[in-house]
Amino acid sequence: MDCYPLENKIDLKLVQMGEQRCAPGHSFGVFDRSGYLIHFICSGKGRYVCGGSEYKLGKGQAFLITNERDIYYEADSHDPWYYKWFEICGSTAEKFLQRCGLSIDNPIFNPLNPKAVEECITSLINTYASVFAGDISFIGMSECLRLLSVMEENSDAEIQQSGSPGRTYVEMAKNYVYINLNKKIRISDICRNIGIERSYLYRLFEEYEGKSPRDYVIDYKLRRAKNILLEGRMSVAEAAAAVGYDDQSAFSKLFSAKFGISPKEMKKIKASKKDSP
Repeated sequence: MDCYPLENKIDLKLVQMGEQRCAPGHSFGVFDRSGYLIHFICSGKGRYVCGGSEYKLGKGQAFLITNERDIYYEADSHDPWYYKWFEICGSTAEKFLQRCGLSIDNPIFNPLNPKAVEECITSLINTYASVFAGDISFIGMSECLRLLSVMEENSDAEIQQSGSPGRTYVEMAKNYVYINLNKKIRISDICRNIGIERSYLYRLFEEYEGKSPRDYVIDYKLRRAKNILLEGRMSVAEAAAAVGYDDQSAFSKLFSAKFGISPKEMKKIKASKKDSP
């Protein structure tokens, strides 16, 4: 019988996992741990400060916490996040995370299919809680390996390695706009959040969206405002605030230029349909 040495020994331990629905403004600061802790955001939003960089994150994203960076994270005061987490350690843990595009210098995970990742984390937590009652067993580890495999499959790092990082950056920028819809969004904020230069972001949006990032932000906000007004639940002022405009006059001018009618007239469309027999 031939005998072959095991060259790729796996040294990986599942330390803990859990979930938390945070209260508004709930925050954490200094950590003292030896492993790698990953928080996946199931809903809501918040901010994560790591090594002097600040990231505003929301549903479908994840962030890595290690002992090698000063960190702080805080749930949004209006839409606090609900996240699930797991922690791993061992000499090969870092390599597993690098294959997912996660590292000390790149602590944010933007999965291509967030639902698949969330389902795996949920399965890991449920398996641990209901079957093993605190015993992190072999089957629990197999669930952990399955989760890491799914994360690798859905990592935007794979797109970057394939030579097409542009679309990934555009999708990250669009996700930032979605998360921060009710705020004044500056292009510099987007660039800082996803880690690219302003001129590069403009080139990517012209290539993939056919418009500048500024025009995309305005267009997206106005389309969302239109839908809000047609729903009939908010006043014009409330709709403007919901998409990040505190100047109702400026909002009305942009809205009228795009749709050919004022926000007030748009709201009347919904009212007239509601009153019609």
